[in-house]
Amino acid sequence: MRISDFLVTDAINIDLKATSKREVLAELLQPLQKAGKLSDAKKMVEVLIEREELGSTGIGGRIAIPHGKSPQVKELSAVLGISKAG
Repeated sequence: MRISDFLVTDAINIDLKATSKREVLAELLQPLQKAGKLSDAKKMVEVLIEREELGSTGIGGRIAIPHGKSPQVKELSAVLGISKAG
């Protein structure tokens, strides 16, 4: 399996405006909900925040791979977001 198999290209955001973790997740998840991959972006934000509390999904170099399982997710999906401000 390759990331291109489940990356939702219409949801890619290369200019994130949010600055907090919660806001960034919400900004990333809204397009997934619009694309029909997710039933409730707000609930999924909570799932990802809970997962983050178990241990950071940061992998270094200011990169993170937030992930989680939830009935909100209709199928394996990924989105890419880049913050120009860091």
